[in-house]
Amino acid sequence: MRGPTDGRLVVAYGDYECPFCAATDRRLAELDLRHAVRHFPVRSKHPRAWPAACAAEAAALQGAFWPMHDALYADQGRLEDPHLWARARSFGLDLERFDADRRSEAVLSRV
Repeated sequence: MRGPTDGRLVVAYGDYECPFCAATDRRLAELDLRHAVRHFPVRSKHPRAWPAACAAEAAALQGAFWPMHDALYADQGRLEDPHLWARARSFGLDLERFDADRRSEAVLSRV
């Protein structure tokens, strides 16, 4: 979660490939709210959303959920593996762990 601890809580369900979800996320970031994310990848319309959500959760296990989350929504045209790896590298993540985590049962169950 991010935002003020005493703020109202908003739980946003999102899909990293959905432009409307990205717009909503930007708006939520501007408000004085606590913000939690739940993944809702629509695989039939957005095939890259599932791997992106797994990347965000794998990044979370190394303390980088919000940077990854923000980067995924900021550049929705680049959600393929090479770009996910580049982002993980740019956040200083352990890449072997990132790769293992994004395929792990713990991450898959959160997505």
